[in-house]
Amino acid sequence: MISCPRCTQVLPDNATFCMSCGAPIQSGYRAPQANAGPAVRPGYSADGMRICHSCGAIAPTERTSCSICSHAFTRLEERAPERPDGAYWAQIRTELTCRQCGSKSPVDEPDVEGTVTCASCNTVQAFDISVWTEAFEHAHSVADLAGPSVEGRGGGGASIAGRNPFLPIGISNTTSTLELTGMNISGGVMRTRNLSVSASPGHPLCSVCHTPVEAMIEGGTRVSTRCPTCGDRAAYAMPPAVTNLHAPLVLVLADDQRVDRPEARVNATSAGMVVALNCPSCGGAIDVEVGERTATCRFCKTACRIPQRTLLSLKKQNERPRPWWALFRGPSPKRTELEQAVTNPYAGDNPYGGSPHAAVDSGRGLEDPPAVMTRNAKIADGVLRVVVPMIILFGVSLVLFLPVVWGWLNGYGSDTPPPPLPFP
Repeated sequence: MISCPRCTQVLPDNATFCMSCGAPIQSGYRAPQANAGPAVRPGYSADGMRICHSCGAIAPTERTSCSICSHAFTRLEERAPERPDGAYWAQIRTELTCRQCGSKSPVDEPDVEGTVTCASCNTVQAFDISVWTEAFEHAHSVADLAGPSVEGRGGGGASIAGRNPFLPIGISNTTSTLELTGMNISGGVMRTRNLSVSASPGHPLCSVCHTPVEAMIEGGTRVSTRCPTCGDRAAYAMPPAVTNLHAPLVLVLADDQRVDRPEARVNATSAGMVVALNCPSCGGAIDVEVGERTATCRFCKTACRIPQRTLLSLKKQNERPRPWWALFRGPSPKRTELEQAVTNPYAGDNPYGGSPHAAVDSGRGLEDPPAVMTRNAKIADGVLRVVVPMIILFGVSLVLFLPVVWGWLNGYGSDTPPPPLPFP
């Protein structure tokens, strides 16, 4: 038996190409000796992040299988490579809680059109797109601060050891979930904010051979990916409105934004209900599996893209949210907050914000703010602010109403002038 030099698939001695990845096999090739150390396939790294080789999420050091896809961790010596530009990935999964029926519905892309559709009751509801800013901030912080290092990815600033809330991710946990709720009224329209955001560090994988893909921005609004192992390529459109939601966001990869495959042609009723899908090339009928975003025409072999809204109409939407990916660069908002808390523990008590020794712009130039008071000084200051006005008020009342009180004490009624006070 021999081994493929690209994907290490075991092959017969007389194989001329790999049945798994298609790589040509040179005559006489043999698998590396056992003492040569573990082989790392192209696209992987020996010193990057441990990831699940099925879904691409981080592989925690204390787990033996992925909590997202239940895939057993194998070949952990093959790790996700670090990007040369220092940017890093977050896997994101989002769900909408319908305000009509209360059920959860997958939202498999950062939709900025302002409406979402419930997969259970088909209710179309207005959506507050500012929620995506909070979602990206959360995902950015998770990808930046996740363990096993107490410093996360390391920001080069003050140490956040002992303050890092996302340290268990990468050690015992895989994801962190942020629950956003409530409503927002804008333009006379009530917009829902009920979104669940689950984020994990990781790296997007090739859909063909599960190798970490390379992603590049082309022309500012187009993203292309390439698998270094099998050569599979994909292209995505990146709406500028998405990257404007969070400044450190570099790009987004989501199935609904893929543009290198034609969208399946929809046959719908006059009411807009989808009844069938047809190939955009030959017009033949297309069969769609539950949750699948692509389908191949059985007549002309054209690969078609199936948008999420079409799957919703066909009642073939996956019950669980599909992961999509966001690439970030630089320190996260949470890291900045933690480093400021370390360098300035009194920042929360300083009404001017920031360092208590920083200058404050009062409109008349820069001046020093008042010193930060201790807890006892604050209590004494509060007592003085309450007690002194009460003493003054009591004294004024005593002077004004003393003749009346003196008359009551000597038996005079309200209609009789009180006697003169015994003192001038």
